[in-house]
Amino acid sequence: MSQQVNHRDWRNEVLDLAYAVSSRRFAVLSIFAIAIAGGFVAAWQTEPFYRASSTVVLLPREKPILDMSVQSSSVETSEDAAKRSAAASLTLPPNPDLYTTLIRSSDVAQRVSATLRLDQTVSEKAVPRPTEIRSGLTVEATEEGVMKITMEHGDPVVAAAVVNVIIKECEQASKAIERQLILQQAGFLGEAISRAELKLENTRPRLDTFAQRFGVSDPAVAAARSAAMI
Repeated sequence: MSQQVNHRDWRNEVLDLAYAVSSRRFAVLSIFAIAIAGGFVAAWQTEPFYRASSTVVLLPREKPILDMSVQSSSVETSEDAAKRSAAASLTLPPNPDLYTTLIRSSDVAQRVSATLRLDQTVSEKAVPRPTEIRSGLTVEATEEGVMKITMEHGDPVVAAAVVNVIIKECEQASKAIERQLILQQAGFLGEAISRAELKLENTRPRLDTFAQRFGVSDPAVAAARSAAMI
């Protein structure tokens, strides 16, 4: 008793498909023509838009002197071995996330819209609303502090004006942060000076008592003599 195995030939399927398409070529061509015409109509009715962009670089800030680790290095000990660690960094790394959040905030969008209404180069009818500004803005940032701000709008003048105003907002925010760091550092230094003066006043009577008890008239001279002997 013999068994016959039927293998399907892919060439037959291709021929069947080609025959089906050729027999209904008018319907296939009509579908392609309708799709192409629809694409042309959609492209014709779509309003053109312009894209204005600007790239900024955030530089590291000078770290405020708020602790002794900035001024001097520390000493680490382990297993009877001592080593001096490296000094702390004197700069703060750039923070692009802060500016990204600022740019996408509703308050900045409202200020940008209000500023554009006062700009004579921008038509009053073309001034975008805050929601349109937020939807048209795109911010790309890297960890190194490189930021690219892009605005899409139907008017090229408005797109460029929005980007320029956003850059000014970032500059004002940067200056405000710088002033805050300076005031913070000034307050710390003033408090440190006050503590040092108070400590000096409390130490002078003890120094005089020590000098009278042990016969040391000038600690600086005694220290220099000891250093010379060593």
